[in-house]
Amino acid sequence: MASRAAVRMGSDPVGRLLARFAVPVVAGLLVSRFYILVDGMFVGQALGSAGVAATAIAMPFVTLLNALVMLIGDGGTAVVALRLGAGERQGAASVLGNALVMLLILTVVLGATVLWWADPLLGLAGASGAVLGQAKTYLVVTVLGTFALGFSLGIDTFLRAAGFPNRTLLVQVAGALANIGLDYAFVVAWGWGIAGAAWATVLGQGVSLVVTLALLFKRDMPFRLRVRDLRPDASLMGRIALLGMPSFIVRGSDAALNLVMNALIVGYGAATAIGGDDALAVSGAINRVLQFALVPAIGIAVAARPLVGFNYGAGNRVRVRAVVRVALASGAACLTAVWLLVETDPALLMGLFGFHGETAAFAAWALRVSLLAMPILMVRITGTNYFQAIGGANKAILLTFCQQVVFLLPFIVAAPLVLPQLTGATPLESVFWGMLASDVASTALVAAFLLRDPALRRA
Repeated sequence: MASRAAVRMGSDPVGRLLARFAVPVVAGLLVSRFYILVDGMFVGQALGSAGVAATAIAMPFVTLLNALVMLIGDGGTAVVALRLGAGERQGAASVLGNALVMLLILTVVLGATVLWWADPLLGLAGASGAVLGQAKTYLVVTVLGTFALGFSLGIDTFLRAAGFPNRTLLVQVAGALANIGLDYAFVVAWGWGIAGAAWATVLGQGVSLVVTLALLFKRDMPFRLRVRDLRPDASLMGRIALLGMPSFIVRGSDAALNLVMNALIVGYGAATAIGGDDALAVSGAINRVLQFALVPAIGIAVAARPLVGFNYGAGNRVRVRAVVRVALASGAACLTAVWLLVETDPALLMGLFGFHGETAAFAAWALRVSLLAMPILMVRITGTNYFQAIGGANKAILLTFCQQVVFLLPFIVAAPLVLPQLTGATPLESVFWGMLASDVASTALVAAFLLRDPALRRA
């Protein structure tokens, strides 16, 4: 007999069901990304454009760190789910123990690498002068806190695999609230500068670590971690890394693209009145705004995934179409509302990051261009999640690859070479137009895939 929850997934009104699934996802994302947004504002107000630029120049390396952490976290979660499904509870504990050992090794290796190679790595990313010093401080402190960062980003997913998604939300909320409070204290109140921002992140993740540990050792957990579970198992570590590789590839490619983007922004910005560092600071601030602005859409699309998967597996194509239709409509409405809100006064929002004069004017213009495609992006977000939900991982990976490599990379490289000749735009402005063109092209491709999908076409 099917469980009550399963029956409801196949029979409850789609809108109400999607809202119930989306609320905890959106809440967790809002809290975590609100911290990212506020952190940039605190840094900008206290340190000016140089501080924002320093965090932006370090971000590709932090993203790569996150990619390595999620290789362990997502891979370990997949193995845990398989073992719990097979009734191997203590085998699941061994997976957790080996994941912790992998995180410890990662902390040591990355710490040594960054401490030795920080200057040339950041120089490769375009950092120089005061920005280089601040970026190095931010990166070194962040890497030294890799274990806490990895535990909170990677190991808390084991709570979801054990059947406790709300506990994962609790971990996210605790860490984010601690981050915001510490960020204000360290950066604004006590004037610790960029090091304060980094330590706030690390210590905030330390709070998440403590909460995660407390939840992992609760009596109702389906497995209990013991000292012997920390014994390294090479074959198990290999399986964790293998199953986590797709997550690493996606996030690793993000890091590579951010590196290229920063180099272009710094290079072309140096030839303008605002300079390369301020141009990079603007790009970093816009990235933080975009991450926050997309939260409702991402939350709705992620929440729709299990509903699509359940009804697709049950052969209920009518209900699959209904879920996708409601997700698209509600997500597009949210993104359109965000776009209209930002359009009312982009200069005010960018001013919160500490920009002034010509830099503030350019930041407002760049934010407007960056958000022009916002109302249609729900098609791309829903599409990639839809194909993942119905078992079409290859299509989801292909579409993500096209978005990042086939469209974004060539467009941002080619636009500064072509648009100044055709329109009179500066090369720096052309980079942002290239990003907009990439958004439109990748969304159109996903739309074409959705329109041709048999499950979404009426008989």
